[in-house]
Amino acid sequence: MIALYLLLFLFGLSSAQTAEKVGDVFPIQFVSKGTSDVVGTDTPLGKRYVLTHPGATYIALHFSRLALVKGDAIEVSDADGGQAYTLIESGKGKGAAFWSQHIKGDTIVLNIFTSGRNRSFFEIDEYAAGFESFFETICGIDDKANAACYSSSFPNAYSTSRPVARLLINGRNLCTGFLVSGSNHLLTNNHCIQNTTDALNTDYEFMSEAPTCDSLNSQLSYRGTIFDGATFIQTNVALDYTLVQINLGEPATLYGFLELDDQLAAIGGQVYIPQHAMGKAKQLAIFSTEADDAIDGFCHINKSGNYGCGGSASSNVFYLCDTEGGSSGSPVISMVTNKVVGLHKCGGCSSGNHGTSAHIIRNEVASIILPPATPTPANAATPMPVIAPTIGVPPPTAAPVPVPAPVPAPASIGTTISPVCGDGICDISSENCVTCPSDCNGVQDGKPGARFCCGCGGINPVGCANSACNSGAFFCNTSTQCTASAPAPTPIASPIQAPTPIASPIQAPVPVASPVQAPTPIASPIQAPVKPPTSCLSSGTRCISNSDCCVGVCKGNGTCK
Repeated sequence: MIALYLLLFLFGLSSAQTAEKVGDVFPIQFVSKGTSDVVGTDTPLGKRYVLTHPGATYIALHFSRLALVKGDAIEVSDADGGQAYTLIESGKGKGAAFWSQHIKGDTIVLNIFTSGRNRSFFEIDEYAAGFESFFETICGIDDKANAACYSSSFPNAYSTSRPVARLLINGRNLCTGFLVSGSNHLLTNNHCIQNTTDALNTDYEFMSEAPTCDSLNSQLSYRGTIFDGATFIQTNVALDYTLVQINLGEPATLYGFLELDDQLAAIGGQVYIPQHAMGKAKQLAIFSTEADDAIDGFCHINKSGNYGCGGSASSNVFYLCDTEGGSSGSPVISMVTNKVVGLHKCGGCSSGNHGTSAHIIRNEVASIILPPATPTPANAATPMPVIAPTIGVPPPTAAPVPVPAPVPAPASIGTTISPVCGDGICDISSENCVTCPSDCNGVQDGKPGARFCCGCGGINPVGCANSACNSGAFFCNTSTQCTASAPAPTPIASPIQAPTPIASPIQAPVPVASPVQAPTPIASPIQAPVKPPTSCLSSGTRCISNSDCCVGVCKGNGTCK
């Protein structure tokens, strides 16, 4: 078989890329009542069943019947109790058979919780066990790389790829898909999901990414967040697309969605493809070492036309970005606009990879995925245009058309993810469970032995070493680990601004005193003129007053004494 694959590689034959088969299905009689291949053990709350398939990369169970009474439940997990999810009532099948969400590893555990009435029942008639696929269709050098490689060098391409999901269909086939609306519509190939049963029995796994650029990447590695099951909306075999809508949860709120372009892509335009090739954690194909792309080393739209996969029924775009089995359903995205210009569907080395032009698919699904336009009231008056005066006014100058920023030439691939709290990635260089609990998992209370903090901070910091740092909705992305406990960082106070001087209150103006005049000298009081002394009267001389007499006595008879 390997020799056949190598022969196809050497001859470079073009072929339709199919859903990548990565699991075999095995029959089993696994029931809660009666004869069963798997025997349960009693627990205080019910029963525990363990199924192991040595060497399996994952296990998924096919429930032919599930009927749990209200209050009863089945917890499905791995051997360590991780990757857990819960089934109640009749599960997502609503009475019909269904495939359960897959569990990575070679062991799957069912814990049955009952209310003691023993009326619940389940029956599993087959299970899928995953295997590592080795088939590749890479032509020349594989130019794909882990998504983390581009978090710094191409941050727009990296962030735009968040709505891309890994699909495990019916427990055994792998493809890629991506969100195309805020209402959780997802687009993939018809040869991946063909009908209602396929849509229901698919695990839609978002943000499965290797933590660093150099991290080893393998099939179904680096568990992301899984949304279980979807509603089938519509499909088109000739255009090879299927549209579904995820029912439980709001992935578009968490990861956003991609916009389908409304026109055929121009020849020569740069493109990139985020994908889950071979079911690996997300990779991006941005560069191309093929001769047709030698002008700058990037992937391009090399040609388009009504030939190739889909024939005359489809307008296809062609490119030489590397893809593999499992890449089917990936978006081909314009580097300039970040809009989807193609839905990848075919691979090969002779005519190149190609996909259905996104503008054709958009024409078919726009009424479903696009919000309706706000209608104009029927009685609304249409305003008459106001004509600007032209006399003496120069003609208007057209606004300049912005020139798109040039796309940087291939550069060395970076490994650092910009730390932003709330982006779903725990970057331990600056985040931990205390400073950013939305990104970094942790337990900081309760028993001391159970406390841990993802990142380098809080109580018992573990970096990314604890499996809980990469479970559920948490994703710890770094290549370093903490080596010692460190206290939660003290928030950096905002710098204290120098106080603005407070102006002294303006006093009412003090009247300026008139200059003080030199005091006018006060005149001495004018004395009555002193009579010049006269000679006094001698004794016996007639007198009027005592002063007339020399002896100072004027007798009563009018004479001086």
